[in-house]
Amino acid sequence: MAWMAAICPITDEQALVNSETVGDIREFRCPSCGDFKITNSATAMFKGLSAEQKLERFEYARAIAGDKAITVTTEHGSVDTEDQ
Repeated sequence: MAWMAAICPITDEQALVNSETVGDIREFRCPSCGDFKITNSATAMFKGLSAEQKLERFEYARAIAGDKAITVTTEHGSVDTEDQ
C-alpha cells in the first residue's frame, strides 16, 4: 500500500490516505480515528457538518462496525444523536 499525506475528513487533522484506493471508497489512517474507510459521498456530506456532528456520526459508524473495519457512508449522516 502507498500512503500519502492528507487531511482526515472527520477530524480535519493531518492523516494518511491510501493512494491505491479505487472507486467510491477511500481508506484513511488518522491518529485520532484510527484506520477507516469513507465513501466520497459521505466525505462531501461531512463538509457541511460541525466537528461535533462529524465525530458523532463517525462514532455511530464505529459502533455499527463492531470488530469489523469501519466504513462511513451517507447512511451515517442522518443519525439522531439527541436521544443518545
